[in-house]
Amino acid sequence: MITRPREGPFFFARNLLRWGLAELFSQLGNLAPGSLAIASWRLAIKLNPHHEVAAINLATALAEGSETASWAAFERCLQQLENRHQISASDLYLSRWPGRLARRLAARGLWGGLATAHPQEAMHDSHDAVLQTALCHLAGRHCGTALQAREVDRAQRSLDVWRSLAGETVEVRWAKVELAWLTATDGDTTVYAPQFDDNLQDLLHRGAFVSPLDSISWGERFLAHGCRDEARVCFDVARRWLPEEAATWRGVGHLAAAAGDPEEARRHWRRALSRQPQDETTQLALLELDTPGIADSGPGSLSLQGPARLDLDAEHVMTARLEGIERPDRYTLHLLPPTGWGLIAQPRHLKLNAQGEASFRLVGRRPHRLLGRAWTLIGLAVGPEGHHRAELATEVVETTDSDNSRVLLTITEDHEIHEERGLFTPEQLHRVLVEKSRVAADLGVPWTHMVEVGSVLSMPQVAMRQGDTMFAEAPTAGAWHRKNAVSAGAWHHKDVHPQVPGTHNSELRTPPSQVPGTTPSAGAWHRLWTAIRRHLVEEVVKGHDLQPHLHTFNDPAYGHFPYGLETEGWRPSYPFLLTDAQRRGDFATVCPPPGHPPQLSRGWDRLRAVERAVAQLESIGRLGDASYRPLLWRSGLLEYGEDAADRAWSGVALRRAGLLADSDIVRGPSSDEVPTAFMTGWPQPFEARADGPLLQLPIAANLEGSYLQGHRRLQRLARRCCDAVRGRPGVHLFTLLTHDKFINARRGRDEFRYDPDYGDWSVIRQHLEAWQAAGAEVVTAAEGVQRVLDDRACHLQAVLRDETFVAVLPEANPTSSDSTSDPLRVRYRLQWLGRGIEVSAEYPQQVWVPLPCSWRPQVRQVSLLQGDHPLPVTDVDRQGFWLEVDDLATPVECYLELEGGVRPLLVERLERQQEGAPGKNAWQLCLRAEQPFRAARLLIPWHSDFGPMAELQSQVHCQVHCQVHSQVHRQPHGRSAADDGSSIAAATPTAHAERDGLLLTGLAFVEGKTGILEPLDLLVMDTP
Repeated sequence: MITRPREGPFFFARNLLRWGLAELFSQLGNLAPGSLAIASWRLAIKLNPHHEVAAINLATALAEGSETASWAAFERCLQQLENRHQISASDLYLSRWPGRLARRLAARGLWGGLATAHPQEAMHDSHDAVLQTALCHLAGRHCGTALQAREVDRAQRSLDVWRSLAGETVEVRWAKVELAWLTATDGDTTVYAPQFDDNLQDLLHRGAFVSPLDSISWGERFLAHGCRDEARVCFDVARRWLPEEAATWRGVGHLAAAAGDPEEARRHWRRALSRQPQDETTQLALLELDTPGIADSGPGSLSLQGPARLDLDAEHVMTARLEGIERPDRYTLHLLPPTGWGLIAQPRHLKLNAQGEASFRLVGRRPHRLLGRAWTLIGLAVGPEGHHRAELATEVVETTDSDNSRVLLTITEDHEIHEERGLFTPEQLHRVLVEKSRVAADLGVPWTHMVEVGSVLSMPQVAMRQGDTMFAEAPTAGAWHRKNAVSAGAWHHKDVHPQVPGTHNSELRTPPSQVPGTTPSAGAWHRLWTAIRRHLVEEVVKGHDLQPHLHTFNDPAYGHFPYGLETEGWRPSYPFLLTDAQRRGDFATVCPPPGHPPQLSRGWDRLRAVERAVAQLESIGRLGDASYRPLLWRSGLLEYGEDAADRAWSGVALRRAGLLADSDIVRGPSSDEVPTAFMTGWPQPFEARADGPLLQLPIAANLEGSYLQGHRRLQRLARRCCDAVRGRPGVHLFTLLTHDKFINARRGRDEFRYDPDYGDWSVIRQHLEAWQAAGAEVVTAAEGVQRVLDDRACHLQAVLRDETFVAVLPEANPTSSDSTSDPLRVRYRLQWLGRGIEVSAEYPQQVWVPLPCSWRPQVRQVSLLQGDHPLPVTDVDRQGFWLEVDDLATPVECYLELEGGVRPLLVERLERQQEGAPGKNAWQLCLRAEQPFRAARLLIPWHSDFGPMAELQSQVHCQVHCQVHSQVHRQPHGRSAADDGSSIAAATPTAHAERDGLLLTGLAFVEGKTGILEPLDLLVMDTP
C-alpha cells in the first residue's frame, strides 16, 4: 500500500499561519526591549527556522553578551543562509512571503501611491542592503574577537563571511594579515615572513591603515619581532600623520639605535620625552646609550619624601632616599616631570651621596586642574646594579587665579548658501553672502564666519571664470543644462569624474547665449566674487574672524558636485534635492583616509581635503591681517566620522593642516549639560582627554533661535552656563552656532528684513545681552582657542604670526621690477601657547610647527633665527618642521624660502630723494601687489648698493621715527570705484628700522576704476 504525503490546502494554510506568526513575533522583537526582544526572536525562529531578520537580530543582540551564545547564533545564521537542511526553493519562497507582504504594506504606508508603480523594489532593496550590512558588521565583529582570542578556525570562518560581504576593504585586508600572523605563530615565536606577504606589502606601500594609530601599533609589533623594514615603513607613516605622539619617536629612535646610529636615536628619544616626560622606558633607553647594560631593578628601594600639596610657583626642598644598596653613591637620580609639566624638579639629574640621599627643589608650575588629578613626579635611581623607581603624587594649590575664572563666548556663523534652493543667481548669492552677512556681523560683538569654502569661494570662482563668458554659443539654456549638468544617475551613484586642481569639471563647459530677461549681466560673477572677497577681508580688518567649514558637495573639485551652471546661475540636480541631507556627503563619508579606496572623492583623501580648504581660506584672511591663521574646523552637518578609527583620521587631517581645534558636537535641546571647550584625543574626539592633541568646542545653543529654544530659554541658558563656571579657575570657552542665511528665514518671516527689532535679529541681540550681563567676554574663535590652549595645553604649541614679505630689491636699474628668478622669503614670528610650561636649558622643549597651507607647494627651505643665533630645524616635510627651544624670552623668527615666481608684493622703485646729515634722509618707494592687501608687511633689506640704506644700518639699534606719505592714502579710504557699499579704513602705514632692514607695515592696495590694483607710492623719511 502506497502512503501519500499529506498535501493540499490544509498543509498550506497551517504553514502559512505558522510563518505569519513568526513574522509577528519578529516584528514584536524589533519593538521590544532587551530580554523580551531576544525571547520574541527565538520564538520567531522556532516557528520559522528560515526567518533571516530574526536570526541576524538575535545574533547581533547576543553579541553584546555571552560570546559562546553569540557565536552559536552567528553559526545558526550561516547555516540558514547556506540552506544546510536542503529545503526546496518553493518552501523557502513561501516561508519568506509574510515578510514580503509586511514590507509591501510598509512601503504603501510610507509613500502611498508612489509605491504602486514598483511596490517591490523600494522596500526590498533596502531590506537586502540592511541584512547584508548587518551580517557584514556581525562577521567583522566576530573576526576581531576571534583574533584577539587567538582562535584561528573561528577567525577564518568569520573572515570568509566578512570578506564575501564587504569585499577587499582595508579592514578586511588587515584582518587577513592578522590571521596570517596568528597562524604562523608557534608558541611565543613568530615565523611570519612579512616580506613575502603581497597583501601586507601593498597595504604598507599605499600607507593604508584602518586607524592612524595602527601605524604605530603595527610598527611596534614589527620592531619587536625583528621585521625592521616593515617597522620602518610604519613609523615613516606615523611621522607624517602623528608627530604629536611620543610613541612615534620612541619607535623611530629604536630603529635608529638598531641601525647603529646612537645620535639619531638620542635626538628622537629626547623628542619622545618632550612629548611624554614620564616615559620611563624611553628614559632608560636614552641612558643606556651612554651606560650600556642597565639591568632591571635589583635589591633596594627608592623613596621620595615631599608635600602632599604645593602652592603654585612655590618651592619645596625634597629628599630622595635609596636604601638596601651597598654603594648608593654610584647611582644617579633622574626626576621625570608629569605630562603637562605641572611639577618641575631642579636639578633634573643629581648624584646620590654615600648615605643614598639627595636633595632637590620641587617647584609647582601649573595648577593640577589641568589634569583633574594630582600631579605625579617619578624618580629613577640608575646605577650599575640596576634601576629603581619611586613615585610622588602632589597637588598644586591654585593661588594666583583661584577667584579669577574667565568666561569666554565665541559666536560661530556657518557662512554658506541654502542648499535647498532651486537656483542660485549672482544677485541672490550677493544678498546672502555679502549683504545679510555684513548686517549680522555689525551687532557690536566679534563674529566668527565659518566660511564654507565650496559655496563661498570655489563656486563663485568657477562661475567667474566660465559664467561671465557663457553668452556666446549654444542654442538654449535648457539644452546646455541637459548636456552638461551632472546627470541624476551620475550623482546618485557618485560616479562623476574627479576634478584636477586648477581645472574644472567637464560638466561646467561653456553654456549657451544669454536668455533676455533671465540671465545676469556680463561680469556679474566677477563682481560677485570681488564683493565676497572684499567682504571677508573687511571682516578680518574689522576684528572679526574667518575659520574653515566644508560641505564637500559644494566644491566643484570633488567628483560628487551636484550643480550645473546655467545662464541664470547655479542649479542643483534633482537627485541631489531628493537625497536626504544626511546622505549627501559633507565630509567624512566622501573623503576617505589616505591609502583607502577613493570612493566618492576620486583622489581627494581627507588630509588633502582639509588642507585644501584651509589653504583657500588662508589666502583670503592674510589679505586683511598678517597674523591671520585658521585654527578651528567644522564639518558639514558635523560629519566628523562614524567610528573611532574614522574620527581619528579626521583629527589627524585637522592637525596636519595646522588646525588646533574642532567644533562638531551639538548640545541636545533638552540636555542640562553645560558644555565648555575641552582637550580631546584622536579616537574619542567628543570625550575629554587632558593631554589630547585637539581642543573641542561643543556647540551650546543655536543663536538665531530654534523651534525648541526661544529667546527666554536661551537667556536662562546663558545665566546657567556662566553660573556653572563662576569661581572655577581658568579659561572657560562657550560656543554658539548660527547661520546668517537662516536669520528670519524660519517661521515664515522675511529673511531680508534688517530691522534690529524684527524676528531673529531681536532674539540674537537679547541673547548676546544676556551672555554679557552674565559676565561672558565675547571673542573671536581664534582668540578663544588660543587663550584656552595657552591655559590648558599640556605641550608647547607654536603659531606663526606677523607674516612679512622680504623684498627682493631691484638690481642695477632702480626703475626695473624684481628679478623673478630670486626666491621670495617670508618671515614669521613664533607665538607660544602653553603658559607655565617649563622651557630652559635643563628642560628644552621640542615643538612641531605647521607650515601655512597656502605656501606648502612653494616652500623649498626653512630657517630659524633666535636673536643673532640660528636654530637647527629638523624633520622638515611639506607639512611642517620640528625645532628645539630652551628660551622663550628671545623672539624666534621663521623664514620660508619660496620657489621663484611667487611675488605677492613687488618693490618696483627705490630712489634717494634727498642727501644730507642723518635724520634728513628720504626715500621714494613704489610698491605693487598681486592681491588687495589691507595691512601687509614688507621688509626691505639693507643693501650695500643703496647708500641711504647703508647709512641707516649703523643706527639699527636706535629707534628711527619715519613719516610715510602715500598718494593712495591721501584719498578717503572707505570707497573705491569697485566698492559695493562697504566702508572700512585700512591700517595706517608705518615704518621703522630693524636689524635686517626697513620694515613697512599697514600697507594697503586698492582697486582702481579698471579693477586693477593701484601701485602704492610711499615717501619714507627718518626724523631724529
